[in-house]
Amino acid sequence: MNPLDVNIAGDYASWLNYGGRAEAALDVLETALLREPVPPMWFWEVKGSSLFLLGRYSEAVASYQKAGDQFFVHAFLAASYAHLGETEKARAEVEEALTRKHDLTLRLISNLPFADHVALGLFTSGFRKAGFPA
Repeated sequence: MNPLDVNIAGDYASWLNYGGRAEAALDVLETALLREPVPPMWFWEVKGSSLFLLGRYSEAVASYQKAGDQFFVHAFLAASYAHLGETEKARAEVEEALTRKHDLTLRLISNLPFADHVALGLFTSGFRKAGFPA
């Protein structure tokens, strides 16, 4: 209803990511940032996920680092570091995630609602490489 609202843009971009359209999601997010350079903190998680899905893992890390201190942000950081081959950083982020959610497992965290199985596979393989318990 309000295409200029940064929250709506972020939600739309999130759905684009889940639908396998990360490039379109990133375009929406970049346009929203031009209007609102200080978006809500969760916005950076969506942007990090767009970058992650595009294989831009270093940029994803930088975005996720702005996204707060929730268990899922640490899980996404772990997957990003794992794909970058930074094993120690990946394992440290797994520990951070588990500190915030003790029952977090690969099975649970890999249950993301992606319509695109390739996108889900990128996250799942990153979580696996990072060392999340099965």
